[in-house]
Amino acid sequence: MEVIDIDLVTVLVATIVSFIAGGIWYSSLLFGEIWKKEHKIATRKENKRLFSWISAFAISLLTAFFLALFLAFLGATSTLDGIYVGIGLWIGFILPTQLYPLIWAKSSWKLFAVDAFFWLINLVIMGAIIAA
Repeated sequence: MEVIDIDLVTVLVATIVSFIAGGIWYSSLLFGEIWKKEHKIATRKENKRLFSWISAFAISLLTAFFLALFLAFLGATSTLDGIYVGIGLWIGFILPTQLYPLIWAKSSWKLFAVDAFFWLINLVIMGAIIAA
């Protein structure tokens, strides 16, 4: 088996950009109020909020690392390659899993759109950064 070279600095940069993008996406500037309303969340306790931010960063790091592995396996070497792979992974893995709550839990189309399209943007940005 071949050794795969992953640039951990690039993975960290993609993680940070993804983390910031998520903070903006789910803030009151963009879709945070819609997301809270659809989840029926009034307020969050501050002591749980730090754990949420740390967890979100860890999830972004995990996603960026495995996306980097996937891009390396595919031999992606350009920003466009990263974008295409991000879109493909979204269509093949994220979109179907985001449809389950819509179908089975009867969640709203608004909530589906906010969450599903965040992951599209997220994978495209991370893929572009890592493959560049």
